[in-house]
Amino acid sequence: MTDGPSLEIPTGPQETYDRDSGIVPPPLPPDDPEAWYAPDICEQYELHPGVVATIRDCDKAFEYEVREPMLSSSDATALADIKCHFSDANLTRPLTREGTVERMAAGFDPKYQQVLDRLLQCSSAARRRITYHALRELRCLRDLTPLALDDRIEVADVAEDRLTVHTEDYAPAKTKFETDPSYLDRFVSERLTTYTVSFQEFEIPVVIYRENLLGRDTFTTKYAVQEPDLLPGDENLIEECKDRIWESNVDGLVDDRNAFVRDRARTFLSRQLTARRTRATTTVWSSSSSVDTRS
Repeated sequence: MTDGPSLEIPTGPQETYDRDSGIVPPPLPPDDPEAWYAPDICEQYELHPGVVATIRDCDKAFEYEVREPMLSSSDATALADIKCHFSDANLTRPLTREGTVERMAAGFDPKYQQVLDRLLQCSSAARRRITYHALRELRCLRDLTPLALDDRIEVADVAEDRLTVHTEDYAPAKTKFETDPSYLDRFVSERLTTYTVSFQEFEIPVVIYRENLLGRDTFTTKYAVQEPDLLPGDENLIEECKDRIWESNVDGLVDDRNAFVRDRARTFLSRQLTARRTRATTTVWSSSSSVDTRS
């Protein structure tokens, strides 16, 4: 036994830490008023698995910080490869915080997962970290994604030198961002309603929303149509499909022009997409089967 400080296991209500007693109090959440090891933290909570928001009291002002999953050097390289692959894609991003929350909860669609399966050769933990950052970078609001996930943020302000947020209990709280980060007008936008518009057997989503951003033309109701994303190569495939349809031979009159176009487009695209998947599978198999014969 030693006479030094020891860890006390509490059996009753928490007592205030007394330095002279030599007893180290048990661990507590950082935002607990008795958390002696984090005296400047006002509040701390999880926004998403592995993503934590912290509000600090710094020199009579509040600071809002976010901690996200950390990437190793190999993780960062894999993420860069994914971003490079999708650099030519036409990807839509959520217009509101509700859309961001839903997209982060849903994760990547199967068509994206197929690409990730081809590009990622790593552990499950590394894949979770990389997938989070890839989803944030490609399908959400990049650096502002965690702020959009925080339902305690009510409004944002860009009047000062840094982006400032107002939460339910702490305002104003300065962030690390400048006043013009990407997708600034979206992360606190409020969805008012959503519905779909029918077009040739497709249901196209429509969203009506309002921004909650001080210092800008805010609180204006806006309307947006959200069309499906186009992955790399899709635009060229569509143009080629249109050319094939224009060049199609027709015997007699076409009674239903929409059905004519739809049937030929499905036939052509089915063949091309099957060939694309076959080439991708062959590439992955060849890469995984290669052996380094160097001694």
